[in-house]
This record gives sequence, C-alpha cells and structure tokens, in this order.
Amino acid sequence: MRLTFLAKFTLATFVVAVVATVALAYTLATAHIRAVERDEMITATGQIVAALTPALTELSEVRANDPRWLEMLRNGVGAGQRNQFAAAIRVYAPDGRAIFPKGAPAQPVDVAATIARQDIWSRDMVSSGIQTRTEYAPFAQDGRIAAVIAIDFPIDQMAAQAAGEQKTVIFATVATVALIFLTLVAMAAGASRELELRRRQAEGTFAQTLGVLAETLELRDPYTAGHSRRVSEYSRELARALRLSPREIDVITNAALLHDIGKIGIPDRVLLKDGALDERDRAIVGKHPVMGAQIIGSISSMEDVAPCVMHHHERIDGTGYPGCLIAEAIPLGARIIAVADTFDAMTTDRPYRRALSMEVALTEMQRIAGTQLDVSIVTRFVQIALAGKVVPPPAALDESELRFGPLLGLKGAV
Repeated sequence: MRLTFLAKFTLATFVVAVVATVALAYTLATAHIRAVERDEMITATGQIVAALTPALTELSEVRANDPRWLEMLRNGVGAGQRNQFAAAIRVYAPDGRAIFPKGAPAQPVDVAATIARQDIWSRDMVSSGIQTRTEYAPFAQDGRIAAVIAIDFPIDQMAAQAAGEQKTVIFATVATVALIFLTLVAMAAGASRELELRRRQAEGTFAQTLGVLAETLELRDPYTAGHSRRVSEYSRELARALRLSPREIDVITNAALLHDIGKIGIPDRVLLKDGALDERDRAIVGKHPVMGAQIIGSISSMEDVAPCVMHHHERIDGTGYPGCLIAEAIPLGARIIAVADTFDAMTTDRPYRRALSMEVALTEMQRIAGTQLDVSIVTRFVQIALAGKVVPPPAALDESELRFGPLLGLKGAV
C-alpha cells in the first residue's frame, strides 16, 4: 500500500518528534537536576559558612585546642547541619589537618586544591552505592585562607527532592513538542488538501485535453464517431473487473481514449477512401499505432500510455502489428484495449455492414480468443458484458440513419 504525502509526513514528523522529545526532555531534566543541586549546595554552603564564621573568626593556633572555642565551633557546626542536605561538616587547617572533628582524616590534597583555586573545590565519591559530593569552601581572614570547610552532600537525596520538579519539566517539554507536532501536521494537512485540489483540477484539465484530441481525430475520421470514448469506457470497466490498481486503470483508460490518435497522420485520401483499401493503403493505415505512440511518447507524463497505444493491434498468435509480439509479450493494457476495440467494431454500424448484436459479437470474440485476443481477458469481458456493465450503442433502425459523421455523411467501404 502506497502512503500518501500527508501520511508519510505525519509518520516522519511523529518519529522525529518522539526522538526530539526524549532527547530534549532528558537534556532539560538532567540540566534542571544539576541546576537544583548546584543551587541547593551553594545555598547550604553559604548558610554553613555563615554559621561557622563567629567561631572561625577567632581561630588561632592557641585557640584550636581551647575547649570553649571548640564548643562554639561545635555549636556552629550543629547550626549548619540543620540544613536538610548537609550530611556532614568538617573543618580543616590550611595544611589539611582536621580541626573539627579531631578524629577526621587529614585532607591535604583537597585542601591544597581549594586554597589554590581561592574558591570552592568539589569532589564526588561513591561508597556502598551512595553518591556523595564534598564541597570544600575556603574561609579567608586578614587576606589569607585561615580554614577550609568540607561539607558532604548526598546527591541521590537531592535528586529525589528534585524529582517532582523533573516531572514538571518533562511534561512541559512533551506538551511543547506535541503542540509543535500537531501544528505542523495541521499545516501539512492544509497543504495536502490544496495539492489534492490542484491535482484534481490538473487531472480534469488533462482529461478534457485527451477528450479534445480524441474528438479532433473523429472530425477527420467520421466513420468512427464516438468510437474512442466507447473503447475507453469498455477498457476502464474491463480493467476494474481484472482488479488492476487505480494507476493502471487510469493509464489504460487514457490509452484507450487515444489508441487511434496516430490516424491524424494518415492522409485523407487513405483515411476517407470510399471503397476497399488496397495493400499499399493498409500499410499506410498500419502505421497509425507507431505514429500515435510517437505523439503520446513526447509527453513525459504519458510514458506508460505510449506502449498501450503502440501495441493495441498486436495479436496473441504473433500475427499482429507493428511488433508481431506474442501472448504476454504484448502489454496488458494493449491486450485489454484490443478486446474493447474489437467489441466496439463489431457492435457499431459501419459503412460496409450493420452492427452485430452483443450476443453474436461475444460469441465471435470467444471464437478468436487464443489467436487474436487474450483468452482470460475475453472471458472476463464476456462476464461483465452479460452483467450489464458494458452496453453497446443502439443500432440504426434503417438505412437513412447510416450516416457516419456530421461533416461528410459518407456511406461506403473503408
């Protein structure tokens, strides 16, 4: 099944929208969590440094072991730990030794890095599946770093805290992309409707043009007035009965309408000859499929039509023209047109004979099936004809009605 432009566009846009939504939602959610973590850490660090400032302002080598000063420091640490994200607080001397608590391991590398940066230094650690980030904040006094405060933050806990906001970010992202997707699809649907309208208008114009071409031929060949349109209608019904695709049906219908267009190139002395055609005349008339295919083939949009026009006079046994093709080597469209053409020739009045009844015509077509016509196509044509889907024009009631064409009104053989 061929997808329409709108279906293809919608499917492609949907896939892109889903991928973009996932990527954008992940990026924004991750960025949001990191921003929340950063903000919480900066806020907590500022609060803890403020809580420890009174004690650290009085820090000295002498007071580092003073119980009362240590108690003041301990109170500041306790105040800092009231922050929900501060898991642990330590204070280090500039050389990395622990000032508080006394038993904490020394951290000379991280303390030195903090002093070198003159700013906060961070280190992530994972222990027992728990991710922790330690922020080392310098405390300056009299133009020098007097101490470094280390604060442990549990990353998982902070991420869980931001989970609610993360859902909001994801929802907003999905809603935004969905709105863009629906807007694009709506615009594409409008454009598709406009294109479809223009396509139908173009097809209508094209069909009218084909009809004019067929009528132009019939003005030159009045003996076959209405023949091309009837063959086109019969061919369309037959193609539908054979369950061909809409595209194939259109091609065959158009080819049938123009199957004799090459007769435009046949001289009037031959085309309108009042009498039987001799061998030379028949050779000239026999060129009309090739000339028709050349005319049609010059139109790029009708490249599929030309082969049907070229070979509609081929016969299943290979005795037809112009290519002497055999059986399925003949294009299917040409075989269908041949059946419709034969039926119309038999069931319409001609200057040299009266129209055959539909029953007689169908019997004769079944007789020549397998030599001139395709057996399976004739079989299906007989079915649709008996079902009333193919109706030949009424025969003339008397000789006075046997006038072939409004211009010449000729009677006689061609």
